[in-house]
Amino acid sequence: PDGVRLNELLPAPRSVDWDGDGSPTAQDEWIELYNLSEQPVDLSGWSLDDAPNGGSRPYVFPPGTLLPAHGYLLLFRRDTKLALNNDADEVRLLAPDGTVVDMLAYERPRPDASFSRSVDGVGDWVTDYPPSPGQPNQPATPTPTATTTPSPTITLTPTATATTPIPDGVRLNELLPAPRSVDWDGDGSPTAQDEWIELYNLSEQPVDLSGWSLDDAPNGGSRPYVFPPGTLLPAHGYLLLFRRDTKLALNNDADEVRLLAP
Repeated sequence: PDGVRLNELLPAPRSVDWDGDGSPTAQDEWIELYNLSEQPVDLSGWSLDDAPNGGSRPYVFPPGTLLPAHGYLLLFRRDTKLALNNDADEVRLLAPDGTVVDMLAYERPRPDASFSRSVDGVGDWVTDYPPSPGQPNQPATPTPTATTTPSPTITLTPTATATTPIPDGVRLNELLPAPRSVDWDGDGSPTAQDEWIELYNLSEQPVDLSGWSLDDAPNGGSRPYVFPPGTLLPAHGYLLLFRRDTKLALNNDADEVRLLAP
């Protein structure tokens, strides 16, 4: 299909806990794809690599990986196992037959700064946009300061807070608590990590899930999973979360799953 592109990547995390696991590490590297077409695209068998003849082992998208029309797919290093070099490297998106669909070669990335397309899916690559994992790429927005100085301050898009109206439309849509023989997460072996939870946005607008959470019991169970800043669920889009992402251990006798606003 003609429409899936590399859209943004951050190779050199330093001080920001981008993946929301509690600490900023090399695992906070991320790659974002965008589907600029009007149709969802099945990425089963597609792959990402960081060098044509070396680098990390290619990441192959597992069966059932669907990228909605005009949707974003955010992949952390914990997902792909791709180790992006901090001096220079390249990232390639390949079709199942090995055809290079898109690629970016970069040099000298700045800490916690991303390489972004100036327009999602089609624009030139720029380095002065604020990182926007899972969200549209946009230039920094100057806002007035509280002083008389004419210099603007640069702010990122604000995340949801307790006073932000809760969007009506995001729902639990499907979950699988008891994997056994199927390697659902595509890591090479069927284990308890293949448990998954799926969300769906039935509204006509994308929803920022920053600060929302999932848990598996109101007064116990696993530690709640809090969605990291920049988690955007497109209109009529799906979000698939494996146990490796949420750390939620779903019981095989009885349990409950809850989606909570900030």
